[in-house]
Amino acid sequence: MTDDLAATFFQNGQALCKSCGRFNDFGSSQALYHAHLLTPCVYCGFRFLLHQSRQMDKLKELLSTHPQWLEQVKHGDLKLLGKRLDEIVPPIDDDQSVD
Repeated sequence: MTDDLAATFFQNGQALCKSCGRFNDFGSSQALYHAHLLTPCVYCGFRFLLHQSRQMDKLKELLSTHPQWLEQVKHGDLKLLGKRLDEIVPPIDDDQSVD
């Protein structure tokens, strides 16, 4: 994973909610690192950390099994990767079970 991608989602203890587009401030990068994945967005309630974790797990799987995904990362096609991950790993409802 590139530092640019990490900087897009995590900046100085702040994490972007993909549902409402607002930053959640955890106060520090260390606090964000230790935040529980079920922590909801303070603005809309979306469990954005869980969603991002699920997407990163899927991305790791795809990078190890599909060479075209690795090539997209190497070429910096991060917006395209983000769109494709949104399609492959959609947000889950609170009613759905988490695997």
